Amino acid sequence: MIDDGSDDNSLNIIQKFQERDSRIKIENTFHSGPGKARNIGIKRAEGEYILFLDSDDYLDRSYLKRLTEAIGEMKPDICFGSQHNDLFSDRVETLHYYNSEAFNHLLSKDDKIGFFFRDENRCPSSTWNNVYRREFIIENKIVFHEKWIFGEDTDFVFQALEKAEKLISNDINFYYYRKNNDSSLTNSLSYEKMIQRLEVLRKWYLYFLEESGERKQVFAVCESLAREYFNAFLLVDKIQQNKGKKEFLKRVHLDKEIWERVTGKKQRVIIWLMKLFGVETGIQVLNRYNKFRMKI
Repeated sequence: MIDDGSDDNSLNIIQKFQERDSRIKIENTFHSGPGKARNIGIKRAEGEYILFLDSDDYLDRSYLKRLTEAIGEMKPDICFGSQHNDLFSDRVETLHYYNSEAFNHLLSKDDKIGFFFRDENRCPSSTWNNVYRREFIIENKIVFHEKWIFGEDTDFVFQALEKAEKLISNDINFYYYRKNNDSSLTNSLSYEKMIQRLEVLRKWYLYFLEESGERKQVFAVCESLAREYFNAFLLVDKIQQNKGKKEFLKRVHLDKEIWERVTGKKQRVIIWLMKLFGVETGIQVLNRYNKFRMKI
């Protein structure tokens, strides 16, 4: 456990668990950020595989046992989770990422592009729903960006995905992601956080765009990243500072060659609205429409 300056009773609780189980280790830092905290965890880890668990989420009790069985003798570099549970105050919703054709068997380096970035699948952008072979991470010097606090996990996943030779996807539904936690990074967005998110997506978009000249399949990655970029800037209303919103929208406009790449019907309608009314007004029209739909 990496205690990054918690001000509740978390440290005392984990210390009691440590007294009963010597495998539990504690490292103390002070508001160093998620990237540095996770890098410390990677260095201190001793197991064959690494799993990241955010402090406000939790795992199903049987997950580690079932994961060990799923990995078996295949020893993949990464085991991708195919679903997770969004935990609200009054309900639980299960999200599915990938179709079932690749569950529990190895994907080659060539297969992974076609699998993770086809239209019906979701861009793999979070660390917490995946498990990574520790030696693979260390040998390839895959680390979290320590100055970013929003989007650093996406950068890590793409570093790992690009280097991985053997991957599997499992259908074990184990991760519970709290959506009703006001302290969560995703519920409190600043201009700086959103810019970091777009920077990460832009970085990998340009990287794979250069790669697409050699591998036609990689073009699907650009499409997927453009879709993620597009979804990210629709969160502009969550930015707390009005000045930050304006600066953010200026930045979005400069990168229009990225978000104009998306091909979905809904996305194309939104892009048409933004071209007709301007980026800010177009997003406002969309948000008002979504609020109206929720009231029906």
